Amino acid sequence: MEEKKWIELQEEFVFYRTFRTERSYESLFYLERFLAIIELFLKLEEHELSYYNKEEIVAFLQIGKRINPKLLAERKLEFAMSLHDGILDMMEGIEAKRWIELNSEKIDKGMHEVKGLAAYRGKVSGKARIVMNVKDQNNVMEGDILIVPMTTPDFMPSLLKAAAFVTDEGGVICHAAIVAREFNNPCVIGTKKATTVFRNGDVVEVDGFSGIVRLITLSV
Repeated sequence: MEEKKWIELQEEFVFYRTFRTERSYESLFYLERFLAIIELFLKLEEHELSYYNKEEIVAFLQIGKRINPKLLAERKLEFAMSLHDGILDMMEGIEAKRWIELNSEKIDKGMHEVKGLAAYRGKVSGKARIVMNVKDQNNVMEGDILIVPMTTPDFMPSLLKAAAFVTDEGGVICHAAIVAREFNNPCVIGTKKATTVFRNGDVVEVDGFSGIVRLITLSV
């Protein structure tokens, strides 16, 4: 009986953890829509406000203060956030680019497979296509294996083309899992690191029965 209680508690913990992540992505999706309307109305550069932090957005809405164009260009080059011991460190430009490259090497070196939750059954192989943000969707081809941090409704063009979906984050009620069940596409979610283990062009197998995504052939 005690063991059953622990299992139920663990399941509840996993649910609320993934639920929080999914709601965060959903909030960001609607925030992007809100900012896009403001940019269009005020004739700003597309996605400009997406690179503002909270204080800068407030200042812009209150007094119309825009950030320095040079700083904006740096952030567009690359932007990263690191949370360690409760301290949030924000990086941009070349510093962020180097940090991402360094930490990607630490994670993916020597790994050939990842394991997550099987959101929809099936097994399929194809070329990996890593899509880190909505703007990269144009590179997705029919039959590709879509590998993303997490999807939102904005990802529908690539979801319609892909043969299977793989995500770093998410739970059984996340957007990618729901779409996979609607489309009958194999789907593995919550792998934590699929976007850093695999590279564009790698031939991978998505096993929607076991929740394992494994490398078959390296990209040339």
